[in-house]
Amino acid sequence: MKNMINKKNLMPVIVLGVICLAVALLMGAVNMIAAPEIKARNDKAIADSLGKVMPDGEFDEKEDALRKDAPETISKVYTEKTGKGTVVVLVTKKGYTGKDIGITVGIDNDGKITGMEITQNDESIVPSELKPGGSYGEHYVGKGAGDVAELVTGATVAFTESAIKGALTDAFVYLGFAEEKPELPRDEAEIFELVKAFYGEGAENLVSYTAEDATYVKRIYKEKGKASYVTYSFVYSQYGTPEFEFLTYVDESRKVADIEKILWKVSDPKPEWGYIPPSDSEVDAFFESFVGKTVSNVSEVEIETGATNTAGRVRDAARESLEITIPEDGSYASRIIGIAAVVLAVGGFIAYAIIDKRRRTAK
Repeated sequence: MKNMINKKNLMPVIVLGVICLAVALLMGAVNMIAAPEIKARNDKAIADSLGKVMPDGEFDEKEDALRKDAPETISKVYTEKTGKGTVVVLVTKKGYTGKDIGITVGIDNDGKITGMEITQNDESIVPSELKPGGSYGEHYVGKGAGDVAELVTGATVAFTESAIKGALTDAFVYLGFAEEKPELPRDEAEIFELVKAFYGEGAENLVSYTAEDATYVKRIYKEKGKASYVTYSFVYSQYGTPEFEFLTYVDESRKVADIEKILWKVSDPKPEWGYIPPSDSEVDAFFESFVGKTVSNVSEVEIETGATNTAGRVRDAARESLEITIPEDGSYASRIIGIAAVVLAVGGFIAYAIIDKRRRTAK
């Protein structure tokens, strides 16, 4: 009887485990089979793009050796053999879904783009012009490091466009036609003055440190003896210009107690495209909507219409401010352990009740 009960209880678990293992092995096999074909297709797209981005150019099959200071977006570099310029192959994951976007760009000796091709775009929703072989690159011909190509695809793929422009900036920087973006747009003394004015009483007790592994939060300021913080967030937009800067005050209850906009920059109005950026009052209301939010509900803040890209990043930065300012006393860890213990206890009790019921029924 005991063996029969054990089999009844364990059989669903065993079957589920076998199914999961089989699916994992199948997916692994599919990836192993498909990976070489995908790589070959992408390599061919890159090879074909060399002549397209630098017409009449001549290239060796082997690319140049990359310098140690090459940005992570730069995959390969080809110097044109007759002196027309350089072709840079880029891969970025900074689009909306974080999937690979492959770009090949030709830059002449005057720092102007001779051509640009999208060779790979694994983003889920993009218009045809942003897909391999699309016309998007035509907008960049003749552009230099300081020029801005107009947005042509609307807010729905603004993240993808921003990722492409960021990668192109890396190419200009690598070839010496643009300066590398500074780590901070302001010196730390200037930032600290802004923080002190924002924080008010107790500002003299603030201690600053760098936010490790953060995307938007660059500095964190903590008052001694308190679990309250001020974070300084900013992001660069295309071609290395600041897009937004703001300060967030996270109080001891782990809520956004206050927020202050320092800089907000979006594209100029384009009525002919139906693009009208939000007004100053709408932007102020957008920032105010973060006050009182916690990690659990900060995503409920609605993105400001007409500034999807910038507003989305502001919301991500606000969430990051809440996530990284975990109290040093480890209270979050203790809460998590406590919750896990309760869940395990309840789950164990339910499992015991089910097994006991089956045992009684079997009798």
